[in-house]
Amino acid sequence: MLVFGISAIVDGLHNRKQADRVVFNIAQFMLSGLAGSLVFKFLAGALQEFWVGETVAMALGLFCYIIANFALVVRAVSIFRGETWWSQFKMYGYAILRNSLGTGFIGLIFTYFIRRYHFWGAVVFGALLIYLGEMLKTAVSVTGGNGLGAGN
Repeated sequence: MLVFGISAIVDGLHNRKQADRVVFNIAQFMLSGLAGSLVFKFLAGALQEFWVGETVAMALGLFCYIIANFALVVRAVSIFRGETWWSQFKMYGYAILRNSLGTGFIGLIFTYFIRRYHFWGAVVFGALLIYLGEMLKTAVSVTGGNGLGAGN
């Protein structure tokens, strides 16, 4: 839980977010993390006899984290904008959910990479993510954000 809180604080400082948004993100990450962790803990024990039991438990815990996080973000946006939850879900739901699933998948790969390579796995994987982020920034700047290339 502490890691979720710290990550929200670091994200808030790095992206210069307002204090109320940082506080929301701390609570959002911690509640989502708690939900996902409880599902994982329950299922990991229940599925331990299957050779893929831990992986299934982790994937379902991650899915629970994503759904909880998604619901909290969409609700917060609906309150902020004074609109219904459903209208915000229809407008942004697919993009938020798709982004969360992609991030979750990276998190799952990261977890297994760390389990295999420990500290140096974290260092190498972190460097890979930074490098991929820079590659994406470069691609967007070269294409002008439209994916067509600089000359189009």
